[in-house]
Amino acid sequence: MPDGIMGQSQSIPPAVFEALEKGIHFDIGYGLNFSYAIASRMLAAGILPHTISSDVHADFNGYHDDSKLDYSLCGVMTRLWGLGMTLEDVIARTTYHPAQLIREENEIGTLAVGSRADITILNCEQGPWMLSDGQAETLTVDQRLIPA
Repeated sequence: MPDGIMGQSQSIPPAVFEALEKGIHFDIGYGLNFSYAIASRMLAAGILPHTISSDVHADFNGYHDDSKLDYSLCGVMTRLWGLGMTLEDVIARTTYHPAQLIREENEIGTLAVGSRADITILNCEQGPWMLSDGQAETLTVDQRLIPA
């Protein structure tokens, strides 16, 4: 969207690199404004989200049509994996990195002995699937993450 991190520009603004150099962390709050084009440019420049979260959105013209719901955390994880992030990076940025930010990395976001058992089991389903972004662009992925 025009008010997003890149505005109308086709290149990443210097302010993004300056913020990274200062230690600012970026999150991808997946929702209506998510764009494959912008995400691809950011990833190609080596700018990965420090944390991955979702932002509950759906097609509000079809409240009871579950086929149009597109808000899941696994959905954004699958999209970023499909755009080229490693599965290891996707998992760490969804679990361990957020725990670090709230200084709970010894208790949550880890499988270390003695930590809390906050575990989600994910299935990796084989595709293909076409996934849309906020601009109705599509990405075809061969596998997706589904909570078990």
